[in-house]
Amino acid sequence: MIPSLLSCTIMTQISKKYSLAFIFFILTLLIAIKPLFNKDLISGHDIAPHAIWVQLFYNAIKEGQFPVRWINGILPGLSYPQFQFYPPLLYYLTSLFQFFGANYITAIYILIAISVGLGWLGMYLLGRKHFGEYGGIASATLFVFTPYRFSQLYVRGAFGEHLATSLIPFVFLFSDKPILFAIFLTLVLLAHQPTFLIISLPVLIWVVYHWLKTKDNKIITNSLISGIIFLGLTSFFILPAIFERKFIHWQNLISDYYDFHQHFATPLQLLYSKWSYGISQAGPKDSMSFQIGIINLLVIIATIATSIRLKLQSKISLLIFLFFFAFAFFMSTNLSLPIWERFQILQFSQYPWRFLLLIAFSTSFLVGYVFQFTDKFSKNTRLAILCGFGITAMIFNLNFIKPGTYIPRDTFKLGSQTLQAASSNDLTFSLEPGYLPIFTNVVSPKRPETAAALISGEAEINIVKNNIVDKKIVVDARTESTIHLFTNFFPGWTVRTNNRTRVPYTLTEDEGFMDVKLPAGRHELSLKLEKTPVREISEAITLLTLLILIGLTTKKKINHSTIDTWFNLK
Repeated sequence: MIPSLLSCTIMTQISKKYSLAFIFFILTLLIAIKPLFNKDLISGHDIAPHAIWVQLFYNAIKEGQFPVRWINGILPGLSYPQFQFYPPLLYYLTSLFQFFGANYITAIYILIAISVGLGWLGMYLLGRKHFGEYGGIASATLFVFTPYRFSQLYVRGAFGEHLATSLIPFVFLFSDKPILFAIFLTLVLLAHQPTFLIISLPVLIWVVYHWLKTKDNKIITNSLISGIIFLGLTSFFILPAIFERKFIHWQNLISDYYDFHQHFATPLQLLYSKWSYGISQAGPKDSMSFQIGIINLLVIIATIATSIRLKLQSKISLLIFLFFFAFAFFMSTNLSLPIWERFQILQFSQYPWRFLLLIAFSTSFLVGYVFQFTDKFSKNTRLAILCGFGITAMIFNLNFIKPGTYIPRDTFKLGSQTLQAASSNDLTFSLEPGYLPIFTNVVSPKRPETAAALISGEAEINIVKNNIVDKKIVVDARTESTIHLFTNFFPGWTVRTNNRTRVPYTLTEDEGFMDVKLPAGRHELSLKLEKTPVREISEAITLLTLLILIGLTTKKKINHSTIDTWFNLK
């Protein structure tokens, strides 16, 4: 109690000059990202692939590929359409930071800081809208200081999932504003598809609840408009992913280690499990924690205890969020097995315990109901309660705000000796086999040293251009020759001669490389990843949607009043 009173006094003095919300925001952010100030790189389950993909994605951007669909692997002669299927938002953002001079590690760290800050801001604005200033601050603070959120950052290195989770409050905040609602739904999907799947039902329930509460059919109209905008904005990603999924080994994404059967949490693990930095595995002996969090559980108890004093409308919305909590708890355990087996789309979430992100969101929102009952107290007492709650939430999670270890910053730098050694020892290092084309059945340890090689005949080969999706090869063939192109085939790859005539090719049975037979003479070959009809149409839909949105928004004069309305600040 003494620390709370002391902090209350300090906060009172500081808040005379600065906004109380701003103070909490800065303190929360600095504490949550403290591990990033170390000179070395934080560890995590996915830190290696993220660090490598951030560099490979930026290389694709620098060569003019947009949207980015195809990247080179870290092994010579290996490339694949990862970002036609894997959520790209994180990598577009880190590419932006790299463009302005940040190295790839700094770009990741900036992204993490923004993700934490967005989570606090979104939860604060949502909480403030429903519960006032103190309720908003309490909700935002708990949203950041929840065990699963630190597991995302410092245990698993699941930066895309953390970013998507941080955007959830904005989805609920703008559920009555068609354009912003669609934009934030789009951002969630492009940050992390499993997160979008997990929140889809809660978002639908929230919209239907407001429609039933207000009996305003405009809500349904606005939601349909949002849906159309959302589909338009995401078409460039969704349509190719759906229609061209058959051309990758997508079964690998839901089998073996990624089989959801192996990753249910037990109810006891959700209530409490020891914090550790290992992995999830079948059975209750996982070496990572799935705990909801002591403070979050106490919030559920306090919310239920105080609910009897709420008005009917508040009780309904409280019950909805309690349902979100119970639903997420249920879906995390094997009690929900029939649902997981019935709906294959859920299986792409891979880990049922990922529903903990919905628990983090719902419990953070529910704490606002508890703070509603502090209105009868004096301002200083309310501030003391808020400070006490904030400090308690931080203290109970301090031990989670650190990685298992640190590793040298250049460990995963492209071209470094450590990365070369790792990839030579493990051919699938940083590679997700599920995104390899179906024409690639093996990854051979004997890697090519160039983009093309002579298979038969007599010819001289000169590599003029060797970009990721655009290659030029000059072949001086003295006799009929067969040229081996070390590019993993996928629909869209086309070989043409200097006069733009298509050149037929055959595929190797192992890695799906292209073999081209050429007559004697000089040939200027162009090997390029061209757009298939579905990619062409989907990108056109997204571009048209963007142009319409820009046209609609520029028609309106944007002033302070408009911005206040957008963010529900009035």
